[in-house]
Amino acid sequence: MKQQYVNKLPLPRLLTELISSGKWKTPSSNLIEKIAPFLKEELEFLQTIESMESNSSIDLPEYENMFQLDSKKDERANNLPWMDTSKSVLIALNKIPGDDIAIALDYRNSIDSPRLIANNWHTMTKPIGGKWEVISDSFQEFAKDLKLI
Repeated sequence: MKQQYVNKLPLPRLLTELISSGKWKTPSSNLIEKIAPFLKEELEFLQTIESMESNSSIDLPEYENMFQLDSKKDERANNLPWMDTSKSVLIALNKIPGDDIAIALDYRNSIDSPRLIANNWHTMTKPIGGKWEVISDSFQEFAKDLKLI
């Protein structure tokens, strides 16, 4: 299978295999809560590479603090609890509009094996916003924990 990319970032081969085989399905809320207890709202896995691409093209400068997104001008994006949008790919989003939750591949530590991060609105940070936290050290581990493989 040909290497797939979103925003010039290589997707884990296991992810593209799960998508092409039809096994990339949103797991139960109970399984998601086991790896990210703070994700109490319903999520939906993005089902296509195209939807990951379009949803990962984030440009919301007026909301950077609230969503703890990077700012190219701000060094905070180099570390958690911020998400660096130039080094992340969203793979799951809130099912209900307004819940504003997501899971992303985070490539800051490794281009070959991105970790998984999710935003936690239940632990607010100053000035406002939900911080991003690691929920899995690799996509392989994430897929196993959610019983996708």
